[in-house]
Amino acid sequence: MRGLSSTAVWQAIDKIATVSIILLAIFVAYLGTVLLGQRGRDTKASAPPVGYAVGESVGAISGLNFAKTDRTFLLFARAGCQHCTASMDFYRRLVAEPHRSRFVVVTTDEDADFKAYLKANQLVPDEVAFVSPIDTKFRLTPTIVLVGRDGVVRAAWVGRLPQKGEFEVLREIQTH
Repeated sequence: MRGLSSTAVWQAIDKIATVSIILLAIFVAYLGTVLLGQRGRDTKASAPPVGYAVGESVGAISGLNFAKTDRTFLLFARAGCQHCTASMDFYRRLVAEPHRSRFVVVTTDEDADFKAYLKANQLVPDEVAFVSPIDTKFRLTPTIVLVGRDGVVRAAWVGRLPQKGEFEVLREIQTH
């Protein structure tokens, strides 16, 4: 180091320190991602279900008699749900579509408030059912579930549906 000035030595030390700090930050970010990713996998495995699986019985919902028709479409919705409100045109189309299925809106909201919400959005289902959040596995709104005469789920759609999902539901209604 005989030919190097003290300024050059300090510049070299500064560059090494900068590179070391950058490498350390990358390592910490990678480690954090790995650890958080692992934690996320663990919580997903133990998280409660967000609805009913195909083949599972929905049980009794506010006295609904699924044996009335071969197929019942349940729309689980809430008045404060922005995706429910944004999907109202589609739900009105479902109700208006000629079919032999029953269309029931299920909610955990208060009776009068929810009926006012449906009226304001001009949605007139065959029935409206109220259920306690404790008595249902529905957690995400909106959710559409096709239930057979036996109360068993035949198909389910969760969330605001893209056009492809809407076509699936319409096709399901139109085929029977």
